[in-house]
Amino acid sequence: MAGVAMTTGSGMDSFHILYADVSMRIETGAGVDTVNIASTSASAYLYVDLGEGRNYLIVGQDYGLSYVQGTVESRAEGGSNIVYIDDRATSLASTYTLNGDIFQRDGSAPIFLADADTILFWAGQGNGNVLGSAGNTLDVLDLRQAGSESRSL
Repeated sequence: MAGVAMTTGSGMDSFHILYADVSMRIETGAGVDTVNIASTSASAYLYVDLGEGRNYLIVGQDYGLSYVQGTVESRAEGGSNIVYIDDRATSLASTYTLNGDIFQRDGSAPIFLADADTILFWAGQGNGNVLGSAGNTLDVLDLRQAGSESRSL
């Protein structure tokens, strides 16, 4: 199978992707839509357009970002996204980077967050007692968007 493409109409659409091993294109219509991505293979590219309305994208909630190995691209053509990035399942300290609209944890795939107006992020435990590791690091490199001077964190 080369990939999967899904397009829905208006209404409250909800997808829970437990494991994607092929590329997927998901386009939801107008309304309050939710896409929850638990895990992906490195060869799977997920493109999610949540459409018009107030929408929710959840990445990593079930297993953490270690299991998100394929790139995730999020859009909200005509709408707005609240993005939840959840890495609480990770027990070791990690480095997380937000650079413009790209979020990535070391050892996971990038998450492109175009049209996201709110990003909520939970880091792993960063257990300093495991192998002498220190706590988590969050690097914020660039919050500017085209046409704006700055964005607040």
